[in-house]
Amino acid sequence: MREESLLTDIVLLALFFLLIYTITYLVMHYPELAEFFHEILSNEATRAVIALLMLPVSIVLLTFGIRSMLHLTSSGKLAIGFIFIVLGVVILLFSITTVASLIWDIINNLIRVFTMV
Repeated sequence: MREESLLTDIVLLALFFLLIYTITYLVMHYPELAEFFHEILSNEATRAVIALLMLPVSIVLLTFGIRSMLHLTSSGKLAIGFIFIVLGVVILLFSITTVASLIWDIINNLIRVFTMV
């Protein structure tokens, strides 16, 4: 393996983790930003729409990541493929858990209605 491609992979991974750290820092240290995201995501219809839109996006990102890692034609493809796969998995998990929690809420409401509790 050439040193240039390894260095490019390391730089891209460092930039990716720096981006994640920056987003986390902004959400944790600016309460109005966290409150804005909380208000947006507290609506069940908004969460359902976001989850349904993110499901195909996660599949596309996973596909791009796997294809990038399989076709190592230029330097940085391994890191870019890894980033795409990580983003795809995170978005897929978000979509699945959001849909599962919404289905669980619907089932709880149905049980409450039929049992009159």
